[in-house]
Order: sequence, then structure tokens, then C-alpha cells
Amino acid sequence: MRPLFFGTLIALASLACYNPNDNLTAATSGTITGTVGSNTGAVGGVTLTDRPQLGSGQSTVSNRNGQYTINSVPFGPGSVAVSGVPSGCETGGSGYSMPPSLGTITVNITIQCGITTGTVDGVISTTAGGTIAGAIITVTPTGGHALPTVTSDASGSYADPMVPASPSSGTVTLSGLPAGCTAPAPVAYSGLTVLGAVTANFVVSCQITASAIGLWVDGQYLLSAAQLAQSGSPTPADSCPGYYGSISGGLGPEAFDANGNLWTARTYSSADTLIMWTASQLAGACSPAKPAVTVSFTTIGDISALAFDSHGTLWMSTTTAIYGVSATQLGAGSAGGMTPRYTIGDAQQAGGLAFDTSGNLWVANSASVIEYTAAQLAAATTGSTASAPSHVLTDSAGTSSATYNYVAFDAHGNLWVSVSVTYQAQLPGDTVYTTQYADSVLEFSASQLANLASNSTPTPVVSLGESIAQDNTGIIFGAIAFDADGNLWLGLSGANGGGSAVRYPAANLSGNRQSDITVTSPNGTAYGYSLAFNPTPAGLPINGSHVTTHVVQAKGARQRYR
Repeated sequence: MRPLFFGTLIALASLACYNPNDNLTAATSGTITGTVGSNTGAVGGVTLTDRPQLGSGQSTVSNRNGQYTINSVPFGPGSVAVSGVPSGCETGGSGYSMPPSLGTITVNITIQCGITTGTVDGVISTTAGGTIAGAIITVTPTGGHALPTVTSDASGSYADPMVPASPSSGTVTLSGLPAGCTAPAPVAYSGLTVLGAVTANFVVSCQITASAIGLWVDGQYLLSAAQLAQSGSPTPADSCPGYYGSISGGLGPEAFDANGNLWTARTYSSADTLIMWTASQLAGACSPAKPAVTVSFTTIGDISALAFDSHGTLWMSTTTAIYGVSATQLGAGSAGGMTPRYTIGDAQQAGGLAFDTSGNLWVANSASVIEYTAAQLAAATTGSTASAPSHVLTDSAGTSSATYNYVAFDAHGNLWVSVSVTYQAQLPGDTVYTTQYADSVLEFSASQLANLASNSTPTPVVSLGESIAQDNTGIIFGAIAFDADGNLWLGLSGANGGGSAVRYPAANLSGNRQSDITVTSPNGTAYGYSLAFNPTPAGLPINGSHVTTHVVQAKGARQRYR
């Protein structure tokens, strides 16, 4: 019989000879997984730190379900410490021993908390596109009473962080919606844990009403289909007079995004500001009468025009350059000053903007019309600056000076440009006798644009307009918009006030080229610097692609809506 100490010596020798590095070909460290719980449920958002007896450890954060994973755990004993716990909870931890096999071990940790609530959150969106700000949300736990209400923010999001986690289920109801929107059935939630979160989203059915349909002028005034049917001086609907009363002259560039939300800018102020009304607010006559989103900027110059691309980036022309504000920036909003994410070009006095069907951006740039390709825009969104446009159009029709004001594409891909042309006649003695403004709208065909050379300008295939003797203030041929029937609407404005929207029938654009309807602003109100139809007519190249439409019901009539 072997002595007892002989077996003991063999065991000790085996242990002394073990080297964890012998298994380097298989693994060099292990993994710890587990859950952080409390006396009332899982705990998310706390920091867990590995503290091995030998070497240093890693840290991680538990997810909303309290789960965590720590990698690079060495062989041997150690502990997992919990820190960064919410107020009312105690810190904690647990020991462990990582085996030589360096696999995955489970270390669950329980801490004591006095907190017993979690969060119910979500987004309020609409069938008409966009989201709803200012909606009232009420959470009611199963078998309990309704909790104090919360409201949705500018992006339509809401969160109630004071919902009891026991019981873990309940319902969420919605109220306080704009006119024309119907509250959906309550949404149930379940699985709520302490310091955890569950989501309850709503999709609200909203009808676009006749109060939102028509020609929007300068982001403020709305001319209905009936008002556009004949010449006259109708009183336009004012979307939100209490808010817009602060806009100097009532002028503002405008653009509709892909969800039918109206974006416009407050100009002539120390810092230009973008404001957005949701499609549901427009359908409810701007109720609530406060913009859903407000974005202000550091110094960028006065905003002249707005246009969205297919990625949801809003491009702005200003007196200094062309700027792009990403969809993320727009969604976040800013009241304290924001720097646009993208900058393109060194525009002299950029005016109107328009996208063609290929996503190329065309800009009325004072003395010319310039094009930035979709590739150039994409380069700008990755940090590059495209300073040189791909094409430049200049056509002063033999005059001494031409100002290109606004651009628009029709459903056939033809480019229309509004132009102010200045004639200067001089008498002997070099005295300027008079100045005459010959305003016009030029058309460059889709085939001409497809075959442009970088240093040549084709002759316009159509020229609309007339020579008008004016004093130095003149009449400015402004914004261009096409309606659902292909008629061209032109905004005319005077520097001393007054404005009108003039219609050129589609049949006349290639015929006698005469206007047939003129809707004049009442009481000399200045408008006509920006025009946009709501809903956007089908077939037009908006946002770099053709607009498609859906049919919705609006006060008994079938209206096209994108």
C-alpha cells in the first residue's frame, strides 16, 4: 500500500505544474453574463465592473432588461461590482471563480431598490403623414387609476417615467388631437419592470380637409381652389395669425416634406429660423397654434428658398451659400442656434431651388442658373464641399443685366426660370434716363438639359412675360408652381408692397403664352415670393423623384394626396 503522502505529492505537483497559458490556442479569457435584478424587477442602465484577483477587468452597462455581458475575464477568482445605480437603490456585487476552461459563467446580481416605477413611451404618428405634437397621453395600470397625463413633444414622442411596475401591464389612451383626427383605441402594454421601459405607439387617422388644400403663399397664406378659379382679390386664409404676425412683411420661403408637413422660415431677423407645421396641424387649421418644430441657426444669411431631397435633407439658399440641414437635425430641433451639417458652393445671391427627377439640384443664383449633381450633394453629405457647379446657364437675352430669381420643373422634366431683366438707356452726357424692367419666365426643355455642355447655354424654347415700364422699384417675377392640371402659376411682387399670383394655362405654355387669371393680394399685402400646392400634384419631380399620390377623403370630395 502506497503511503498517503505519496498521492498527495502527486496532486500538489500536478497543480503546481498547471499553467493557464497552456490553453492559449483555445482561449485566453472567459466571459461573464448575467442579469441585474432588484426586489421589484430588472434594473437597466447600471455599470458592472469585473474585478479579478489577478490583472485588470472590463466594465459594461446593463440593458433595459437588466442583462449584461463582460468579456476578457481571466482565470481565477474575482467579483463583479455594481455602480451607478438609480437614486433609492443600494450598490451591490457578487463573487465568482473563472474555471481553467475559460468558458462562459453566469453571475446574477440582486440589489435593493426603493423605486417601483418604469417608463411607458412611444410616438404619435398619423395616416396623413408626419407626427402630432401636443397630444395628451394617459396611462392606466391594470386594476388601477389613471396616472397624471403627459404630452407629446415636437417630434410626436412621449414618455411617462412614473408608471408602477407592479402590475406590469395596463393601457395607454390618446386625446387632445387636432381637428380632423380621430383618436384610436387604447393601446395595451405589458412586461414593465422597475427602471425598465415598454413602448406603446399610436397611428392616428387624420383627414386632409379643404382648409389645408390649395395654393400656399409665403408659408402663411392659403388660396383655395375656389379662390384660384377666377381673377380677383380674395382674402386668403391665414394659417396661424397669432404666431406669424411677427414676420416682417408676411414673407417666408416654404417647402412641403415627404410627409406633407409644411416648413417655412422666419426671415429678416437677427437669426433666421425654420418652423414646421405638421400635416395634421394643417388639416386642423393649425391646432394647436404652435409650430411642431423650431430650428434656429447661427449666422448663415437670409434664407431665400427651401427644397427637400429624397433623403429628407432640407436644402436652403441664402445670401452666402447653399446649406443642407439633415433629417436628424430637423427632427431634433434647436432653439439655441444650429450649424447646418452641409455646405455647398459660394452662391452669390442664391434664390429658388428645385430638384429634377435624377436628384440634381438646380439653383437660381442671381446672374445664372447653376446645377449641382446628386453625386456632388452626396459628397457634401460626407464632409466634402462641392464649390464648382456641374453646369451654369446664363441667358440675358441681349440685355445689360439679368437676375434669375426662381426655378421649377414641370411634369415633363422641363426647367422653368423666372427672370428680371434690367435695361439701361443713356442720353448724351452719360445721364441715366430711365430704367425699365422686362420680366419673363424662360423654359429649357428636358432634352436641352440632358445635352448640356458645361460652357454653353441653349436658347430657351419658351419665354413668357412682357416688358413693363416701372420706376426703380419694379415688379419682380418670383416663385413658380405647377398645379395638378399642368397650369403654371407665377408669383408677382412689388418692392413697395402688393403681390399677385398669375396663372398661365397649360395649353397656352406652347401657344399664345398669355395668362388668364390674376389673383391679387388684398390691401397691398406683399406676397408671391414662394408658392407651393398642397397636396403636391402627381408627376412633379419633387425631392429628386416623381411624386406619387394616394386618395383620401376630404369633406365629401376625393382629393389627391401624396
